[in-house]
Amino acid sequence: MRMLLGAASTPARALQGLTVLALTLLLAGPASATSFVLGDQNATAVVNTEESDPDGSGMLSWQVDGTEQLFEQWFYLQAGDGDYQRIDTYGLVGEQGSDTNAFVDDRLDTVAVRYGGSDLTIDLTLTLRGAAPGSGAADVAETVVITNTAQEAISISLVQYVDLDLGFDSLADVVELVDGHTVRQVDTAGTSIFEEVVTPGADVIQLALFPDVADLLDAGLGLEDARDPAGPDDVAFGLQWDVLLDPGKSFVLSKDKRLEGVSSVPVPAPAVMPLLLAAGAFALRRQR
Repeated sequence: MRMLLGAASTPARALQGLTVLALTLLLAGPASATSFVLGDQNATAVVNTEESDPDGSGMLSWQVDGTEQLFEQWFYLQAGDGDYQRIDTYGLVGEQGSDTNAFVDDRLDTVAVRYGGSDLTIDLTLTLRGAAPGSGAADVAETVVITNTAQEAISISLVQYVDLDLGFDSLADVVELVDGHTVRQVDTAGTSIFEEVVTPGADVIQLALFPDVADLLDAGLGLEDARDPAGPDDVAFGLQWDVLLDPGKSFVLSKDKRLEGVSSVPVPAPAVMPLLLAAGAFALRRQR
């Protein structure tokens, strides 16, 4: 299994961001057989559906009003007693891009992908929604459906890995758990706030500094429960669902990622406030 893209150094992370930035300046649509560039109003996203892509698999860019917000997001799956693997290692069955917002923006905004083998099928649908230019707001809705096509029950663990760099800054974010269904990440530089809401709620949640979560997944391991706020720093988080799937049954995960500009940023939760104050004091000392 390849190392996560996030395992690169900070300069390498910046270089990757600039490379993806150049890519998304192209006309939105399929960039190759395994890469989709989605666009809607003020937002763009790059989704690579196979490991064979030169940049690897996953959602590798999410730009809002021209600013990169994401380093990497993707899904890992363990079936039975196997290792955790990126979902594209299960084999690409089919993929399709479409425009579901034609009256507002005629670019592709949705990608649907199916992976699978003899025992499981994995259907992933990702839809990008932008907003008015300059608003700093955008949304990504995702659905994952895993179906047991075997003749016996299969235990599965699905992990979503998220490494955001809000405001194209990997060292200024704080991530916290709102509840078992919601994770919030705040850019302490004051540019944006991110929330992800998932249904059903996750069984295991790990909030950490980079690359703690990435290292576990690259080693084929599941998450370690760690729910205290992390940062301000280069943070990442993982959510894990543990399910026993009977023959013919499906597990359905619905997710919504929301990004809001600074004008919409609410007062941080009490658990995060001391971290933000500490970050502000540190920045002031550096200026002095």
